[in-house]
Amino acid sequence: MYLKRFVELFIVYLISFVVGSFVYGIAFVTTNGLLILAGGLIGYCVLVIPLTIMTIRKMTKRATASGEHQPAQSRFNQVLAALPSYFYLATSDQTDQVSNSIVTFAQSEHHENVFYVATDPRTKRVQNILVHEQVAIASLADSELGLRFSSNHARARVIKGKPAITKLLKTNPTLTGLSANLSNQAILEITLTSVLIESFRDAPEIVQLQQQKTSN
Repeated sequence: MYLKRFVELFIVYLISFVVGSFVYGIAFVTTNGLLILAGGLIGYCVLVIPLTIMTIRKMTKRATASGEHQPAQSRFNQVLAALPSYFYLATSDQTDQVSNSIVTFAQSEHHENVFYVATDPRTKRVQNILVHEQVAIASLADSELGLRFSSNHARARVIKGKPAITKLLKTNPTLTGLSANLSNQAILEITLTSVLIESFRDAPEIVQLQQQKTSN
């Protein structure tokens, strides 16, 4: 509450208090003037203090919801925010033949180093991951600064079947945006242990990624 609101509230309260006092008569007000003044101040404090506490709590909740009190983004998440949500995914088959394709991804709601890709279960990338879990990824470069990230330290697993996908969606409901029919598709869960961040301006930077504990 601003000072102006306190003053306005006090004026309204004072008017109502004076009117109420005069109901008892002029003689009562004259005789008990100091008592009335003391009672008015006490009543005002009793009224304002709870309102002030509730206002502060409301403002704190609003600031938290808007992210004002959230910890600063990690370096990797800052880079992710500046780039589109797709990257090149490289997989290999039994003969070490590499297949490369561009895919749309969604980041885990609980771990900054875990990403999900929805795909047809018959694709080459799915068949390759079932054989070789090690994969590599590379983002597209920002046109202005050439900002990009890549990683050869990545492993993937295939999540298939309605029960498994339903269980995953319970902890990551935003993944429904990957596809309109996830239950009939395969979801690739890609976990990174480190990434290389590069740009035209800055020296290459290797960022180690740690899987954070989730509250779920």
